[in-house]
Amino acid sequence: MTAIRQIVPEDIPAIARLVEDAGFPVRSEAGWRWVLFGNPQQNDVPPGLVAERGGRLVAMIGLQARDFVADGTPIQAVCGHTFISGKEGRGAGFALARRALKLHGSTAIYSLNNNAIAGTFHKKIGLEAWLGAPGRVRMEWPVQPLSMVTGQILTCLARRESIYDWLSERELFASVSVLPNDIPGAADGIIRLHPEQDAHARLIDEFGKAVSTASMAAPARTAAVYDWQMSDPDAPGRSILLGLIDNSMIDGLIQLVVTKPNSFEPPELEISDMVVRPGLDPVAIVPRLVRTARKLAHRARLARVRLPFSARFEDICFRQTGVRVKRRYAYDPSHASFSDKSDPLATSWVPTGMEGDMFFALRIAPEQPARFTGRRQKYLKNAKT
Repeated sequence: MTAIRQIVPEDIPAIARLVEDAGFPVRSEAGWRWVLFGNPQQNDVPPGLVAERGGRLVAMIGLQARDFVADGTPIQAVCGHTFISGKEGRGAGFALARRALKLHGSTAIYSLNNNAIAGTFHKKIGLEAWLGAPGRVRMEWPVQPLSMVTGQILTCLARRESIYDWLSERELFASVSVLPNDIPGAADGIIRLHPEQDAHARLIDEFGKAVSTASMAAPARTAAVYDWQMSDPDAPGRSILLGLIDNSMIDGLIQLVVTKPNSFEPPELEISDMVVRPGLDPVAIVPRLVRTARKLAHRARLARVRLPFSARFEDICFRQTGVRVKRRYAYDPSHASFSDKSDPLATSWVPTGMEGDMFFALRIAPEQPARFTGRRQKYLKNAKT
């Protein structure tokens, strides 16, 4: 018999084992405590659900509350993440998903960072790919072209199971990349933002309020949220928040996260948030932010810079950003269920990534070469290309 209940702190050791066995990005117990119980917007939303059989934890789904402002009204939605059913939990995934859809009691429940298999499952339980074709588009900027191409070749080869088994036992490009402290965009007025500091917190909160006020639907960007997102105990120095400052205000903001797509591709830099102050010209601001991201990636010897949901910007915004490639996923990476499909969140919200799990769920380059079992399922779950 399967018993479903809310996640409690005592579940963390079992969760860490379940995640590792399933081939998801490995995280320490302290890291899972941060992910599940640190969210400043969580309020009364349970951090997730687990399924037990015979007293053993066999499946889980994480639930993170997110505050939004829709047409001037504060609302709450829920981001689903880390949806896993182990070998002993066959069939429990559907039960967990159905319970989560009934439990959330908010405007929406969604996931922004699906692979093809997860996307198919989400459609079966009633979620829809509400962003359509634009939600599949991403932009990439080569930084270390040779490393980038080598990684892409290895990923193509890994689609053959025998080659994948060999590659998955080796952590290639294994050096741990940390973003430098000095910011190459200082000449452009770009500074590193420290959301834990009062002066920067005031700038961030004012900027977030300005964006929310002018948008039909937008996440509540606050210093407290960014501070939490950037305090991953498993990856210090992995993420950074930058702001383009003018007249003591933030004109543009960008959040960057280092990730390594799988064991055999090189590390890269993901733009998990980028937004321009309403009323300003993104053509003048986006290139400055992207060029700074590319310089940071170059200094950290990262293979490329990636921007998910890039269709939210017109192509003209990228003309001064250097060599780039527009790519499209062959599947829908984002799915949602809205309590009211005419609500502004359903009709007007365009995600950037910061509202999802990209600040922690992207794979971290391990400090020591990891040994994997060579199962193709792990590749499908970890690969983002």
